[in-house]
Amino acid sequence: RFRPTPREAKVQRSASFGGVGGAGSGTGNGGGARVMHHDLLALPDLCLASTLGYLDVAELGNFAQTSVEARDVSSRPDLWKALFVHHLGTAHPFSPPPHPFPPSPNALPAVERAGSRPWRLRLQRWCERDVLVSSAGVPALEPRWLHRSATLGDGTSVVFGGQRDDVASLGETLRATVDTAKSSVEFERVGHDPGAPLPRSAAAVTALGQKAIVFGGLFSAASIFTDQLYMLCVTSNRWQLLTPQSDAPLGRWGHTLASRRGGAPSDPPELFLFGGSCAGMTFNDLWRVRLPPDAVDQPLNPLSPATRPVAWEMIAAANKPPERGGHASCVVGDSLFVFGGNTLEQTHNDMFTIDLADPRAWKEVHALGARPSPRIGHTLTPVGTKFLLCFGGRNFLSQSFCTDTFIFSLESRVWERLLIHGPAPTRVGHCVLPYEDGVVVYGGLESRGHPTAELLRVDLFGAQRGWRAVIKPHQRQRRPQQRVQPH
Repeated sequence: RFRPTPREAKVQRSASFGGVGGAGSGTGNGGGARVMHHDLLALPDLCLASTLGYLDVAELGNFAQTSVEARDVSSRPDLWKALFVHHLGTAHPFSPPPHPFPPSPNALPAVERAGSRPWRLRLQRWCERDVLVSSAGVPALEPRWLHRSATLGDGTSVVFGGQRDDVASLGETLRATVDTAKSSVEFERVGHDPGAPLPRSAAAVTALGQKAIVFGGLFSAASIFTDQLYMLCVTSNRWQLLTPQSDAPLGRWGHTLASRRGGAPSDPPELFLFGGSCAGMTFNDLWRVRLPPDAVDQPLNPLSPATRPVAWEMIAAANKPPERGGHASCVVGDSLFVFGGNTLEQTHNDMFTIDLADPRAWKEVHALGARPSPRIGHTLTPVGTKFLLCFGGRNFLSQSFCTDTFIFSLESRVWERLLIHGPAPTRVGHCVLPYEDGVVVYGGLESRGHPTAELLRVDLFGAQRGWRAVIKPHQRQRRPQQRVQPH
C-alpha cells in the first residue's frame, strides 16, 4: 500500500516536525517520534514520495530541517521527481498520453528530461500557482483566429484552418514544433494535396497517433456549415475523406472532437463529436465513429484510396448538457470534460463529463472554489492526469474578454485562479501548442477586435526567456513515377 491512510499521514507529519530537533520539538513523545521519523526515511522512494506528497513545498522545507537525514533525502532529485509525479500524475504533464500498445515505427522516441528547471524548482513553481505569460515571437504567418490544433503522438502539433480579419476562411495546414532546447517555435506548412479540405473556420481537430482528424467548420465563401470528416497523414502530407455510410451529424462549427483508443491493437479507434451550432440551431448531441485499426496505423501514400467509408452512431446518453457551441473540451484517461460555451441567449460556465469507454450518461461536475466566468472561445488543456488548464475566452453576450487563467483539480474538484506575471492575456478562438513547461498560445482574436499571429508562452514550471518564432521552408517530397488521380 503506497498511500497512507489520513490517520497515518497525520501521525507521520506530526512525527516529522515534533520530535527530531525541529521547530516543534520539546516536550512530549520525542523518542517515539524520532523512531517514526527514521522509519519514514527508510521507506522506499514511492512510499516516501506518497507520504511526503501531503506536504506543500514550504512544509517540505521544514521537513528538511528536522535532521541531517531528512536534509539529505530532501536534496535527492529522484525524490523530487517522484513528488512531482505524485502531484501531477506524470513527469511530463503536457506530453501526449502514452500509446496503449507499442507505437508504429514512424513514432519518435520519448525524451527523458527534467524540463527547463530541476524537479524541485518545477514543483515549487507549480505549488505557488504562478504563471509567467510572455511573448514567444510573431511568425511570418497570416493573423488568424478560429483555427484549431491537435497534438500528435510525437509531441508536435497540427494547426488547421481559421479566419482572417476580413472573415475569409483559411485552408492552410501547419505543423508546429516547440523546441525548448532552441527556445523557438518552428512552423512548417504542410504541402498541398488535391484531396485537402476546403478552407474553413471553427472546425474540430483531434489526433490519433500520427494522424490528424478534422470535422465540420464554416466555409465562409459560400456560408456553408460543412459536414465532412477528413484524416491527414502527417508523415506523407496526404488527406483522406471519410465518407458516412449512414446517418451523420449535421454540418456545424464551434463543436469539439475527441479521440480514444482501447488497450489492445484489435480495439477500434474511436472519435467522439459533441455540440456546436449552425444557422438557427445549437446542438448537444454526442456522436461516435469507430475506425478500422489500420486506418490509423498505416500511413497514406499515393496508392491509398482517396475516400474510406465510416459509420456514424448517435449516442443516446442520459443527462445531456444544455445545448452549446464555442465550448472547450479535453480527454483525461477515458473521461471527456466539457466546459463553457453558449447559445444565443446564454453563456455557460458549467462543466460536464462522460466516460467514453461506457458513454451511457453525462455527469455534471459540481465544482468548488471561484470557477471561471461564463465564456466561449477558450481552451481546456490537461496538465498531467490531475489538472485542467482553462485559458482565454470571452462572454458571448457582453463581449467582454476574459483576462484570467484557471486550473481545475480533478481530484478535489476545485477551481483555482492562477497568479499571472506578465501582460494580461486576452485571446479568443486561439489554439494551444503544448511543451514541457506549459503551452504556447498561437493567434486568436485580441481585445481590440482584430486577429493576431503573436505567440504567447504560458509557463507553469519554468522561466525561460528570449523565445523566437521560425518558419521552416516546406521540403517537397519526391513522388514515385506512377501517379494516381484521386477518385
